[in-house]
Amino acid sequence: MRGRKTNALLLGKVIGGDEEWRTTRIPSENLARAKVVLSLEAPRATLTMTITFAKPPLNEVVLGLSFLPRPDFLVPLFGKFWGEISDRYPKIAHAAPFVAPGVLPIQDPTGAWLPRVWFVSSDDCMVVQLQQDCIFMNWRQTEKNEEYPRFPFIRDEFYRVWELFRAFLELETGTPPLSVRAELTYVNSIPQGDRWQTVADFGGVLVDFRWKPEGRYLPSPRRFAGNFEFELPDGTTLSAKIGIGTRLADQKEMLRLELAASRMLNDGVEMKDWIELAHDHVVRAFKDLTTTEMHRNPWQLEEEKNG
Repeated sequence: MRGRKTNALLLGKVIGGDEEWRTTRIPSENLARAKVVLSLEAPRATLTMTITFAKPPLNEVVLGLSFLPRPDFLVPLFGKFWGEISDRYPKIAHAAPFVAPGVLPIQDPTGAWLPRVWFVSSDDCMVVQLQQDCIFMNWRQTEKNEEYPRFPFIRDEFYRVWELFRAFLELETGTPPLSVRAELTYVNSIPQGDRWQTVADFGGVLVDFRWKPEGRYLPSPRRFAGNFEFELPDGTTLSAKIGIGTRLADQKEMLRLELAASRMLNDGVEMKDWIELAHDHVVRAFKDLTTTEMHRNPWQLEEEKNG
């Protein structure tokens, strides 16, 4: 596991790959965990449209669950569970636990904070993040593997690891984890030169961004960071974070668009049904927020059909 990550990345579920960032940003859980959304009607995974891009600007995908805190899941069990998945995740690392704003991490009886543990694939692309109240699967783009494996691969691998963890925790403690919240995040990185050179050019990528330089006292902004939050009819909260940062590998500036869908698993919501719906939400939101010119080239919108 490379030890180059910045603290900003370590604190959030998005951990970054070879495209690392020198920029200050709000950890994704601060916004996503700040609000509980209730719905009288559970979502159904009935998709009416398929949207596919041949060359999406994806840098990272995060899929995971929060479950009721398990203070009985102690350090020796982290290591024992690693034995269940070490064939695909032979590397390990520690990270600071992530928590909601104003909430302390779970403590053991000694008062020590138990860590978040990363189980990492040999090519560094896949990471299982595990702590006492959540589990997340990250795919991240690296020099060793730049090709996006597509969502079904990430989803199915998450389901496999989650089922292994459920069975393991029930066997070791007598009680399986009770999931309470699901999240899906897509991180998109658009390099400088792809229809934008400065922040004033973001309108070439983002349909809702316009900067009018004529007759202004101020010059074009050097940096920009903004958050949008949307309440969708099925009870999903979808957030969009937009910013600009510097890729440390080559000092190239990148426009970053992070889309995150989250929902409490209440009111009879089935986890797998919602994850399919969340994927649809995130892809539709990406298409909705970006320009048709970018859809055609370089991202190559391939398919948009009922089904």
